[in-house]
Amino acid sequence: MHESFFSHDLADLLKPLRSSTPRTFGQMTAEEMLEHLMSSLELTYGKLDIEFQIPEDKFDKARAFLHSERQIRPGAQKPVEYNTIEEEVHSPSDLDAKKIELVNRAQEFLLFIEEHPAIKTAHPYFGWLQAEDWKAFQRKHFEHHFRQFGLLDK
Repeated sequence: MHESFFSHDLADLLKPLRSSTPRTFGQMTAEEMLEHLMSSLELTYGKLDIEFQIPEDKFDKARAFLHSERQIRPGAQKPVEYNTIEEEVHSPSDLDAKKIELVNRAQEFLLFIEEHPAIKTAHPYFGWLQAEDWKAFQRKHFEHHFRQFGLLDK
């Protein structure tokens, strides 16, 4: 289910995105949104020291949200760790090149998850995530931002 989204649907969903595509909520430009999603994928690899933003006794409930039909609400705050990652993510300046780069990084993410099925890395708002949790989170997160730019229906 999630694999198909990243391996087949992602490139098609990004096709209509332009620099001039208006956002329906939030402050990001189309370019910033693509960079933000690239940064989100980097969280999966567990290379950052993560400070949890929720108490440990809420981790199970947070992970259950990831596997639910509920959407991330507009206006949700991004974790501060994204600021560090976004500074380090080097992506092309051209929007079309950024779209290609995001698709490529999503493929790398899927490959990483496939090669590390027992992975358990930290997310600031969802606690310790395993492979299926990461796929659910990333899809939910991508869909949130695609709704932000009208690439998916609400």
